[in-house]
Amino acid sequence: MPPTKTAPTPSRKAPVGSPRRPNCELDAGMRTKIVELKTVALWSYRQIHAEYPSIPLSTIKYTVSKAREREKNATLPRSGRPKVLDEADKEVILQKIREEPHVKYDDLLAAVSNKCKKDSIARLLAAEGLKKRRVMKQPYLKEDHATKRLL
Repeated sequence: MPPTKTAPTPSRKAPVGSPRRPNCELDAGMRTKIVELKTVALWSYRQIHAEYPSIPLSTIKYTVSKAREREKNATLPRSGRPKVLDEADKEVILQKIREEPHVKYDDLLAAVSNKCKKDSIARLLAAEGLKKRRVMKQPYLKEDHATKRLL
């Protein structure tokens, strides 16, 4: 008996012209629609998925489960490495620079008890719009130069 031919399985890709790329984050408006369909209209996850086939079912479930944690369905902040310098340390560094603009990096490091390295302070200053420049030394005026300038 010859093998029977089966119909090709439909692809699970998003339709052409779909505004959503695969593996991208949902925007706040789409999150709001999904959460409203689930909580207000009492749709099931499968009904929502049928309405928006480009969004995976797992994404819909995750979006609804995280809705309580989000403010106005905005993106939650990413976790990451904690900052070495907290806000108090940043204020100490900036205050020292305001008091003495020609302060050295070693003095700034000592002010925050060597919590970080010189590069971290340089990045902080760059973010604040301050730049570390080497000041030219002016030669002292001699008496005859000063009298010539006054004439």
